Parts: sequence; structure tokens; C-alpha cells
Amino acid sequence: MNKLWSSFLLSAIVPCALAAGAAAEGPWLTDWGFARQAAETGGKPVLIEFHAVWCYSCYYMENNVLSKPAFLAEGPKSAVLLRLDVDTPEGREWKEKLAARVLPSFVVVDAAGKELGRIIGEQTEKEFLEQLRAITGAAKPDPLRALRGLIDRKELAAAAAERERLRAEKGKLPQDAEFRRLSLRLDLAEALEKKDAGRAGTALKALLPIEEDCALVPQAMDALELVPALKSAVAVRFQSLAEKRVFGKANQRCADLRSTVLVLADASSDAKKAALLRRTVSLLQKMAAKKGVGDDRNLDDNLRFFLETAGGKDAELGELYPKLAAAYPADYVYSYRWAKWLYGRKEHARALELAQKAWELSYGANRLTVTGLKARILTAMGQRDEAEQAVRAELKASRGRFPKDAVGLEKVLAELR
Repeated sequence: MNKLWSSFLLSAIVPCALAAGAAAEGPWLTDWGFARQAAETGGKPVLIEFHAVWCYSCYYMENNVLSKPAFLAEGPKSAVLLRLDVDTPEGREWKEKLAARVLPSFVVVDAAGKELGRIIGEQTEKEFLEQLRAITGAAKPDPLRALRGLIDRKELAAAAAERERLRAEKGKLPQDAEFRRLSLRLDLAEALEKKDAGRAGTALKALLPIEEDCALVPQAMDALELVPALKSAVAVRFQSLAEKRVFGKANQRCADLRSTVLVLADASSDAKKAALLRRTVSLLQKMAAKKGVGDDRNLDDNLRFFLETAGGKDAELGELYPKLAAAYPADYVYSYRWAKWLYGRKEHARALELAQKAWELSYGANRLTVTGLKARILTAMGQRDEAEQAVRAELKASRGRFPKDAVGLEKVLAELR
């Protein structure tokens, strides 16, 4: 075959292959090989979204950012879009390679896979697009981008070195408000890694009055367990934060409503925590009543979560779970969660039916989780041999692909012996 004919075939085949790879999820490719080719051909970076079917935060981003005209117009122009499911072997490999510890994580890499920047967790549309522009070069240069990225990736030694470089090379920068916030975030992260409660408390106390409302949530969530003495100060700050960013106007709510409420709950007395959870359930029920189950999966899952967390809501959960399973029949998640809830109520026969359905819909790493629940239900029903057989079969099939996830199922097996 001559070179001209070979070149013609390659130019025809590659776009077709790319189109086939993208067809599964709109503008998103689902295979790194295709994404790399597209990046090399188009001279663009790759925006990788790490997600999972069980990730409630991922659905917030899909509903509020990734499906909206602004991103659909801008995103594909600035980067090749790649969506990786962390429950698949390829998704898990890249998740570990790029240390994507939080879902969703959006990591921008070049065609060689070298990271250029990342965006972590739920973001509003405005926040997400601003950060994406900063990473892809569509915004003004940001001298703090490297420091921010190192902190987000938990590369703390490199972040500390970058902070010192900035202090030495940028005359006015150490007085910059954003630099101070990032410096305190780094102090807090270092203290948490070393379990230094004193230093963590000092950093968190300094962050409470100056950190932006919603950005404060992960900082406080990480620190409260180590520094319980600051619960009262956190409670005061988060009470005002929640009034505005959870219970206030819809367009001012934190993208991660769930974590915002949980931080305040953790910092509150038992009585105030119970009242907060009831108030949150009431808010979510009103929001869901306007839309109906199936319209907004992030909202639906937040309602499920807070009904379970608040306790004493069995009647509401008994009504909600069938609706969730019917609204989202294509994946295993709600059959699994419903089965787990029924197992806790000792309704084993119905729980087993749902666990089996979830198992049939599951795949990859999440199948190990479903198998563990199924085995526990079988054991509770006196079918220990069947439970052990199911666990051994799944370990044989999946241990090599998902060794870390298999550890949990091996513990289930040990319980059965």
C-alpha cells in the first residue's frame, strides 16, 4: 500500500473513530486513546471529568453546568472532552495516576497526559468556566495557579516550595488576599497530614473570617475531627453561611449543599443538629415537589440522604425509594440503596430481590460493593454457602482489575467463615 493511500485511509478512519468514541456521551469522548489523538490533531489539551454513577455531585455538575449552553459552546473549543467512569479499569487507572481523590474532579492534561490544572467538586457555572479559562489560557495569567493546583493535589512539599518562591519573587503578592487564603489552606493541609491539632486550629481559626463562603466547606469538614475545640466557632460561622447559602435564595446556594449542612450539623449540639436536619428535609421536599422525582438527580439524592440521616423518616423513605428506582432504572444505584435500607430493617426477602437486580445492573468496581451486600443478605436469610459462593466468584473475576476494592469484599468473606 503506498504512502498516499495509507495517509488517506488514516485521515478517514481517525475522525470516524473519534466520532464513534464521542457518540456515547454527546460531546464527551470515553476513551483516552481517542482523546489523545484528538488533542494531538487539534492542538488542544484534554479536559478529563472523573465521575461515577453513584456520585451525587456529578449530577449537580451535569444538570447545572455541563449540559448548559455556555459550557457546550465554550468547552469543546478550549479542550477535548473526556469522561472517565472511575468504576471502570481505565477510569480507575487514570484516577490513581492523577490523584483525583474527589468526585467529580476535572483535570486538564496535555496530549502526553501531563497535568495543566484541575477543578475539584461542584462549582457554579460561573465559577467553573472562570477556572477552566484560567487553566486553558483563555483568561489573564494567574500567578497563583500553580500553588492552587499543588494544594488541590495534596502535593504539599511542592506547594510549600512554590509559596516560598512566590514570596521571594513577587514583591506585593504575599499581601494579596487570595495568596493569604491559599497560604492558610496549605498550613491547614500540612497540619492535617501531620495530625498537628494546634497548627490546624490556628489555620482554621484564621480562615473562618476570610475564606469565601462555599470554599470554606471542605476546609472545615477536613479539620473538625482533629480540632473539636473549634466547633463553636465553626457553628457560628456556618450558621450565617447556611442561612444565606443553603436556606436563602436559590441562585446563592452553595453547589455542594449536602456538605455545607453536614459541617454545620457536625459542629452543632444534638438538639440543633436534629432541627437542622429536619429543616433541610423540609427545604428539599419543597424543592422536589416543584420538579418531581426524576427531574434533578442531585436534588433527588440529597432528599434521600437527608431523610436517612435525619432518622425517623421510614414512611417517607418507603415512598421515595420505589420512585427513585423507577426514575433511574438504567443503573444499579437505587436498587442497591433500597436493598441496603431494607436490609437494615430486616426485610430480607425484598432486599435480596433488589440486591440481585442491582447486581445485574452493576459493573466493574461497583459490582464488588453490590456483591458484599448481597452476601450479607443471604447470610441473614440462613444461606451462608450461597453467600460465600457469590463472594468467591466475584473475587475471582474482579480482584486482578480492582485489587484495592477487593479488600472490602475479602473482609466480607472473612466474616462468613
